[in-house]
Amino acid sequence: MLNRKLFITVLWLGCLGVAASHAQDPSGRDLEKKAPIKTATPKPAPRATPVIKPIVTKPAQAPAKPKANKAIVATNKPATPPPAPTTSRLTLTAVPNAQIEIAGRSSGVTGADGKLVVNEIPIGSHSLKITAEGYEPWSGTLEAKAANTDFNVSMKKRAMTGTLVISVNQPGVEIFINDKLNVKSVGGRSITVEGLLPGTHQVRAIKAGFKEWRGVTPVNVGETRPLEVTMVPGISLETVRVAAGEFMMGNNNGPKDSSPAHPVSLGEFEISTREVTNQLYKAFLDAAKHPAPNPQLSGWQSNNFPAGKADAPVTGITWDDTQAFCQWLSREAGGTYRLPTEAEWERATRLVGGTYQTVSVAWEWCQDWYDPEYYQRKDRLSPQGPALKPTVSVSSKTPAGRVIRGGATNAAARAVRVFERNAMQPDTGRSDLGFRVVREAFIR
Repeated sequence: MLNRKLFITVLWLGCLGVAASHAQDPSGRDLEKKAPIKTATPKPAPRATPVIKPIVTKPAQAPAKPKANKAIVATNKPATPPPAPTTSRLTLTAVPNAQIEIAGRSSGVTGADGKLVVNEIPIGSHSLKITAEGYEPWSGTLEAKAANTDFNVSMKKRAMTGTLVISVNQPGVEIFINDKLNVKSVGGRSITVEGLLPGTHQVRAIKAGFKEWRGVTPVNVGETRPLEVTMVPGISLETVRVAAGEFMMGNNNGPKDSSPAHPVSLGEFEISTREVTNQLYKAFLDAAKHPAPNPQLSGWQSNNFPAGKADAPVTGITWDDTQAFCQWLSREAGGTYRLPTEAEWERATRLVGGTYQTVSVAWEWCQDWYDPEYYQRKDRLSPQGPALKPTVSVSSKTPAGRVIRGGATNAAARAVRVFERNAMQPDTGRSDLGFRVVREAFIR
């Protein structure tokens, strides 16, 4: 923009000069021509260049060395060392309330912080013994070497359980401790059972074809106790374990004597997987000199069961006969055998067969007295039935007796329902009435 204005100014001045050169004065003469005025374009002033002065660093001047002074060294004679201590002050750290014995003599008891201070312990080696409740005893050597001696002892807690090492003369023997299965034996090997609480423990050994072995053994804290189990051939009965638990006994839609349905809780027990057979019952007759079953109800002749019926259920026996058999079996097999209670029979059958009983081929004796109104009491914990023989009757013609359960293969379908109840006089037998047994748990 500045150059444009400058150009216009120069152009205007030029035109003005031309006009002046052709102008005439009043006399008619041409005026003297004048040269055009030239206008110079201003130039920018040169930019000053800054002058950078170099920085000159002067070398640091080393500090003046101080003048050395001649040191005066004093010469002293060596001091006489103090006499060596003859006793030591012992600070011993162990566990609280620990008895401390040094060199065979009682030296005190540690405090709540586990520390004990003993003064004037002679310098040298001393035997040290420490005992405390709940800990393994500690013994070792204490070295007192200086005026003050610190000695720390780490003590191991005593195990609060014991161990059984069981030797069995037969392989495949099931070992129960406090009626819980622990292990099965292997021929020629001992069985180690650890972690047993101190006290008395009951041990039971079972194997088919052998008499059951039972024993009691004490176990102490930190002790490993040996136990020898000798299995002897004998009579055995196959059983199934029924776990402890609760079930609904009876049925609200069944006969009047089986209602109301009510919860019942039972402990663990074992029940034979089948009824007592003719063959096993004959072994009882021969050993105990017991009378044979009624031949008209059982088919027995003298002391012999019918040919080909060795594994069939024995029938025609009375409730009183079953009691004599269970006493004999308990002696021979080594356990405690009896008839099942009505509640045990129903729970075992429900676990096996559901609503309809599928195991029995005959009615089966139970331990309880029969009472058609017993369920009204709703006994819940291991019911045993009426304590005494009731005065009520099963029907107008039959007085009250012992419970029978299960129904026979020739019975109507309704009679073999798992909750169906019936009764018989304890001194009476039937051709379709047998029994099975329960082996009591060792701990009751």
